[in-house]
Amino acid sequence: MQIESALPGWSAVTHDGIRDVLLTVLHADSSVSVGELSVGLTGRTASRSTLDTSILAPLLSATDDSRVALVAPDRTLTRAELVREIRVRAGVLTQHGVVRGDAVLLSVERDHEFVAWAAAIMALGAAYVPVDTRHGAARIASIAAQSNAKSGVFSDAADAPPGLDAIDREPVVPEVDAVELPTVVSGLPAYVIFTSGTTGTPKGVPVTHANLLALRDATASIIEPGDIVSAVHAFTFDFSVWEIWTALSRGARVVIYEEDVARDPFELAVRLNADSVSVVSLTNSAFGSLIAARPVLPSLRRVVLGGEQVSSGYVQQWLDAVEHPAGSVEVINMLGATETTVHTTRRVVTRTDLEASAVQVGEPLAHLDVVVIDAAGRALRGASKARSPFVVQVWLSAISDAVD
Repeated sequence: MQIESALPGWSAVTHDGIRDVLLTVLHADSSVSVGELSVGLTGRTASRSTLDTSILAPLLSATDDSRVALVAPDRTLTRAELVREIRVRAGVLTQHGVVRGDAVLLSVERDHEFVAWAAAIMALGAAYVPVDTRHGAARIASIAAQSNAKSGVFSDAADAPPGLDAIDREPVVPEVDAVELPTVVSGLPAYVIFTSGTTGTPKGVPVTHANLLALRDATASIIEPGDIVSAVHAFTFDFSVWEIWTALSRGARVVIYEEDVARDPFELAVRLNADSVSVVSLTNSAFGSLIAARPVLPSLRRVVLGGEQVSSGYVQQWLDAVEHPAGSVEVINMLGATETTVHTTRRVVTRTDLEASAVQVGEPLAHLDVVVIDAAGRALRGASKARSPFVVQVWLSAISDAVD
């Protein structure tokens, strides 16, 4: 097969990759849908998880588990208690007509209610869409329209756009019956996070349960059962997805911090110690602020950095000045983006990395492809890794395709 193109920036690597992808499709079993084929960027057949389930499946099976799952500013819940909270809220959502494939807006107050409602929405096969009501009615209305949401869960019904079925976010009365949860397949969207809009109109990115399962499995050595994981990021920021759902799915405990605590490095340092947090996730800026607070964190095992370029100077200060068990705390740089499900690459930072001003982004996670391109869009030779192309669906038009 020969491919010819007059498009600028297409190198031999690009042509070879497209040729190999087409050959893979042509040689595939004719009974298999093209959408089910998995090909790498160089056309190599890529491995795909055989799990066809929900990211919540391990949690929802914990009906008798007395381990603490969630510590929130308003309440602490065991895994069994959280499951009961999820089922009751799923009953409320069912009464309001929420079904598989729907998108449901959810206000982002930092309490246990957010986790319970978001999980209930996902448990019904719908996708939760986090919205910060402080961002104004126009943005919320735009998000509702783009996501085709018919309902939303709000603390104040006045925050719901006109025409949207507003569901009361406050604690649910015990009389509401829990419902039998349906089987949720991995191809359904789990959530939709909208971009900030700083470079144009905000766009919603639907992420499936399959994407979340792939992320969970690719980072299984970072969050392990029994870990205590901090949740400091805004629920409209995709970093929060990994902090909450990967941790709960792995059998770890999630500790949600109030916004004023998350922004105060001195208070955060005290609370991380008091809660015996073992895995903390931070942006580079927040990492630098926490270092200045000189935290004492004897339970800490890993610091996961993302969202910004990581300063080697901060890592050096951490290694030299912060009191923690010597040599036992990993600092991990995880470059990420919404379109690739929170995290994309991973590198455990070593002292060798500190010779440069910025820390390397590392290798792609096992379920992703990373290609380095130049200003003309050409793949740089020797700078790409061909792996499973497990990226999320393209914007919101993909939700209806996944349901159909």
